[in-house]
Amino acid sequence: MLAGVAHRVQRNFTAARRATRLCHPELNALVSLQAGAWDGVKNYIPIMPRKARINHPGLTHHIMARTFNDMLLFGDDADRSQYVSLLSKRVNETGFLCYAWALMNTHVHLLVRTTELPLWRLMKPLQCDYAHYFNRKYGRRGPLFCDRYKSIATQDQSYLERLIRYIHLNPVRAGVCKTLGQLDRYQWTGHRGIVENDPRGFQEIRQVLRRFGKTTADAQSKYREFIQAGMATNPDDDLLTVVRASNQGQRDKNSSGHWVIGDVEFQKTVIARDAEHRLTLARYRREGMSLETVLSETAKRTAVEARSILRRSWGTPAASARMIFCFFARELGFPTRDIGKFLGIQQAAASNAARGGAALAAERGIRWDEM
Repeated sequence: MLAGVAHRVQRNFTAARRATRLCHPELNALVSLQAGAWDGVKNYIPIMPRKARINHPGLTHHIMARTFNDMLLFGDDADRSQYVSLLSKRVNETGFLCYAWALMNTHVHLLVRTTELPLWRLMKPLQCDYAHYFNRKYGRRGPLFCDRYKSIATQDQSYLERLIRYIHLNPVRAGVCKTLGQLDRYQWTGHRGIVENDPRGFQEIRQVLRRFGKTTADAQSKYREFIQAGMATNPDDDLLTVVRASNQGQRDKNSSGHWVIGDVEFQKTVIARDAEHRLTLARYRREGMSLETVLSETAKRTAVEARSILRRSWGTPAASARMIFCFFARELGFPTRDIGKFLGIQQAAASNAARGGAALAAERGIRWDEM
C-alpha cells in the first residue's frame, strides 16, 4: 500500500501533502522526499526552508538540534561515542571553541564560539556524518534531524556561565541524573570534563574555569557550587524562556531577544554587525558580478577550461575545479540554489560541492581575493 501511495505522491505532490496534513501523519516521511536528495546510499538529505541566522566572526552560539518526530538519536553508548568523536573532529577542523555540550535522547545542545568561519561549517558536516552513520548502522532511510539546527547568539558575560549551566543541567531536568554526584560521573555532557579537567580532545575548559577562579581547584569548586545552585532553585527562568522560544523555532521580529541573548547594547551591536556581514557577502552581486565571471576566474586559476567545469565528471581536474567554483560562488554570496541551477544540479549537490571545494582551495592555496 505504501508503495502505491509513494507513486501517487510522485505524481501529485500537492494533493499528497494536503492528504498527509489532514489524515495521514505517517506519510510525512514519504512526502518529504520531494524536498531533498539521496546521497546514493540509504541516506536522505532534506532541503528545508531556511530562516536568516545571526552570524558574524567570533560570535558565541547556543545550538540545539532535534530528531525527526522525536525519534531516539542514540541507540546505545556506542552511538554517543561516535557523535562525540565526530564533534571533536569538526570542532578541531574549524578551530571553534566548545564551552559546553550535552547529548540527550532526542536532541543535542552545544555552546560554541566561531572563528572567521560561519557556524554551518561545524554543524552541517557534523549532522550529515552522524546521520549517515546512524542510518547505515540501523538499516534505515530518511531524515534523522527534523529541521535545521536552532542557534541563538549570546553575550560573553554572565550569560555565558548561565548557558553553560543550562546545557549541563539538561540530564538533571530530564531525570537522568538525580544528584550533583551523578552528574559529575555522567559522561555525555561537558560538565564531567570541567570537573575532571578533561577536555576530551575538543572542549574548551580553561576559559570556562577562568570565569570561576584563579586556580584550577578553586575554579572547579566554585563551578560545582554554581551548578548546585541551579539544581536547588530556578535562577535561569528568564533565560530558559528565551532559549526555549528559539529552540521551538519561534521568532518575534519586534524582539531581538528571541535570537540574541544579552543586554540591549549587545543586541544592537550583534544585529548591526550581522547586517553588515550580509551586505559584504552580497556586495559582488550588487556590483554586477555574475556566475559567468566566477566561472571564468576559476578556470584561469585552476588551468581548466570553463566548458569542462560545466560538464559533470568524477575524479578529474575538471571535477575539482567545479567544486572550487561552487565554493567561490557561495563565498561571494550566491545562493546554492542559483549555483546548482547554473551547473544543472540540485541545491544539495551544489552545497556539498562547495564544501569539498573549500578543502581543495585551502590545500592548493587558491584565494578569491588574490585573483
